[in-house]
Amino acid sequence: MPEFNVLYTVSPALRIDEPMKYEFRDQGKTIATVVVGKLTEKDAEGGEYQIGLEIHAILEAEDIEDAMSRGRELSEGVLSVMSFCSGVGIPHLETDLAYETTPEIENRSFIQYFGVPHSQVSKGSLDTKTMNTLTVAFDTVADPKTSDRLGRAVRWYRKAARETDMIDRFSSYWLGLEALNPTLEKHYAAKRFKYTCPECGHQWEHQGLSGVKALLENEFDDGIEIFRRLRELRVSIQHSTKTTDVLYLEATELAAPLREAVITGVLAILNLKDLKSVLMKHEITNAIPIRIAVPAIIHGKDPNNLGCPGEDPHLESVDFAELVRAKEDGSIRITGQVKLAARVADGVRLTVSEFRMMGENVTLRSVEVEPPQGVR
Repeated sequence: MPEFNVLYTVSPALRIDEPMKYEFRDQGKTIATVVVGKLTEKDAEGGEYQIGLEIHAILEAEDIEDAMSRGRELSEGVLSVMSFCSGVGIPHLETDLAYETTPEIENRSFIQYFGVPHSQVSKGSLDTKTMNTLTVAFDTVADPKTSDRLGRAVRWYRKAARETDMIDRFSSYWLGLEALNPTLEKHYAAKRFKYTCPECGHQWEHQGLSGVKALLENEFDDGIEIFRRLRELRVSIQHSTKTTDVLYLEATELAAPLREAVITGVLAILNLKDLKSVLMKHEITNAIPIRIAVPAIIHGKDPNNLGCPGEDPHLESVDFAELVRAKEDGSIRITGQVKLAARVADGVRLTVSEFRMMGENVTLRSVEVEPPQGVR
């Protein structure tokens, strides 16, 4: 299979004394290597200080996309152990670049990602009328316990709406829904779960998730099935009964109906069901920055001599300018110009194949490319 080198960065992170190397083996054979190094900046006097970590994942993969995905999984695993060891919370990795290092070939796949300086542009807009209606409704809840549970639910909703990890998003939505459970039980006059002791025949009631179950039964056409799947996934996440990749697939699928259940539950308690269609807009995490990706081909025979001495082959942003304008419909129009310079070894060339832009609620209208010096 082709070989790849993938570079990730994370900041802030934690300090390390020297680069650290981890080998992953299968039946005695090294299948991947992860090298963790310092990510530094210089202060006003030229002294270096650590701002994060840079991680190289060197591995075989089907293609460059597969390499980035598998390399991330291994590298995130290393960071999780580092976090466990140090007690330091470490954000998720950013993919910086990836390139093919297969021996004895000349044309190698390459891709590099760039952050865009305007990533803090606010997304979405507030419906003031709806906000005022909700505020009045929250303020007029008479029961302190109900008010407290509603407050916890919307706080968990806020946390979930910002999560980029789908298991974390699902879990936060679930905690928001579960906070409403006793209040939902009263609202729907739900019957509690009954149990019978197989030994003595004694019967008793248990609240369990009776309120959540009643909400889904009453407000969703396929509520029983949704309740079963949500509860099953919650158990699987909490008790690790399924593999991580399966959990991510299911969490990605079920986060949307779970979000709808939280919204529906809050509105049912506030007697504001008519607002549901207004609140069920497209979800914006507001935590995903806009990024540019530049795929290319590296033309170079020696996989160990593609970049400048001591560096990976890469494109360097030497200039960026932008205009940010809010339109009447509430959307944002951004016009930008960026110049990229190729930093490669002598005799090595880069052929840029396309230009990509990624992010939430982003539509790339047009691109004009004028190759800078060193790039064709």
